[in-house]
Amino acid sequence: MRKTIYLSIIAILVIISCKKQTIDDLYEDKTGKGPKQVLPVVTNSFWRLTAVRLTYANGSTYDSIIDECKRDDCATYQKNGDMTILHGSALCGGNPSPADGQFGTWQLLDNATRIQETYLREIRGIPAMTTRNYHIDRVKFKEMVISRTITNPNGDYVETTTLTR
Repeated sequence: MRKTIYLSIIAILVIISCKKQTIDDLYEDKTGKGPKQVLPVVTNSFWRLTAVRLTYANGSTYDSIIDECKRDDCATYQKNGDMTILHGSALCGGNPSPADGQFGTWQLLDNATRIQETYLREIRGIPAMTTRNYHIDRVKFKEMVISRTITNPNGDYVETTTLTR
């Protein structure tokens, strides 16, 4: 009788411990959960620039207007540290899009709570050889929100960028 009870308990524990990943687990917020959780989400597929919001010290906000020609671009964070881009079909100002491919490098810092980007060529108006450090505010399967503080003589502000899949 005791053997049967012990075997039943062991069987239940084995079944519980072999639980498969659910869709909720996949879509769960990975913010602050370290590189093993954040890296696969960041490098999983293409990201599109969805929103840029500026928040000033006095609490006022400004939502930047993103040109349609930038909204259809798809950027990736490659596992090898490269940042690449595929430009969409919408042209900026009637000009041909810059070349697709690598435009910079990136790395996770501070236990995957920050991301550092270094641009090797001009992209989206950001000059070549610019390095930007962002705090990862939120990283989920379909959305990544990053922010950085900008020091400006007219007043400091926080730039928050939202990327979606």
